[in-house]
Amino acid sequence: MSFWVSVVTPVYNAAEYLRGSVESALQLPEVHEVILAEDGSLDNSLAVCEALVQEHPDRVRLFRHPNGENRGAGLSRNLAIQQARSPFIAFLDSDDLYLPNRFEQDKAILLSQPAIDGVYNALGVHFHTPAGQQWWESSNDRPPSLTRMNSDVHPDELFFNVSPLGRQGHFSVDTLTVRRQVFERIQFSALRLSQDTLFIMQLTALFRLASGNRLTPVALRGVHGHNRIQDVAGRRAAIELIFMEIFAWLKKEPLTRRQRYALYEAYLRRQHSWAGIQKVLRRCPTLLFNRKYTKHILLRALFRVDPTEPIVPAFFPKWRTRTPHEQPK
Repeated sequence: MSFWVSVVTPVYNAAEYLRGSVESALQLPEVHEVILAEDGSLDNSLAVCEALVQEHPDRVRLFRHPNGENRGAGLSRNLAIQQARSPFIAFLDSDDLYLPNRFEQDKAILLSQPAIDGVYNALGVHFHTPAGQQWWESSNDRPPSLTRMNSDVHPDELFFNVSPLGRQGHFSVDTLTVRRQVFERIQFSALRLSQDTLFIMQLTALFRLASGNRLTPVALRGVHGHNRIQDVAGRRAAIELIFMEIFAWLKKEPLTRRQRYALYEAYLRRQHSWAGIQKVLRRCPTLLFNRKYTKHILLRALFRVDPTEPIVPAFFPKWRTRTPHEQPK
C-alpha cells in the first residue's frame, strides 16, 4: 500500500503565514496534496490560496464554503476532508509548519500495523513575531513548549489518559495522521474554539492510535500576536461546550460503560459549584459513592464558591431560590 497523504489546512486571516505553512508540507515526498479550505477571510488569504494553486496545480487544491461564508475551522476541515484523494489524512493549521521528519514514524507504523487507525506525535514552537514570543514567555496559561503525551500509552488506554479526561498530556491535530476511513464515522464539530480537542476525544474513544515521535517534534506551532490560544477565557469556556457536545454524542455512539464513566469523572473534576456538582450527579448518580470524589463533592456542597450561592447551599434549597433582598439578616 502506498503512503500518500492529503494535508488539510483551514485558512482564515492567515495571509502572512500561509505560504510558509503550505511549502513546509509540499517539501515532503509523502504529501500527495494540500487541500486549502478558505473560510471567508477578511485579509488577503484568498489571493494567497489562489496563487499557491496556480504555482502547484497538481498538489494544491482550494475549496470554499457556499457564498464564501465563514463557518469555522472544524467545518472547514470537514469540507477539505470530503475532497481528499489520499488514503491517509493529516492536518496543518495555516500558521503552523511541518518539519522534515513529519511522516517518518507515521509511515512505518501505519503501513506495518493495519489494526492502528492513526499516529500522533510531538509538537514544538516557532515564533513568527516578537509579540508572539513575548506573550508566550510571559504567560502562565500558554501550552507547553513541547506538546506531547508524557508517556507511551497503549492504544486501548489512550482515551482515558489524554487531556481533558486523563493527566498524561495531550497532542495536537497538527501531529496526527489517520486513515481516511475514520471520517466515515466522525467529523469535526462546528464549535468555534477547541473543536480539535473534542475531535481527539471522539477519535480516541472509537479508534486505536499509536505514538510516533513522542519526544522529538514533527511540526511547529506558529506563535504570533493573534493566536486563538491567547484567548484563555474563551478556551476555558469552551471546555463546558465540549462536554455538552460529547454528552449529546453519547446518545448516538455505543461507548463502553468505562468510557462513559471516565467522561463523567472528568466533568465532575471541573465543577467548582454545588449547582455544577448536581448537574453531573444527575447524569451519573454512582459518582456520589466514589470515595475519590467524596471530599470534592462535600466541599462544594458545604461551602460556596459562586457568590450567588448561600454559604451552605446544600442544606438550604429554599434560601438558595430567594433574591438577595429577601435573604434573612
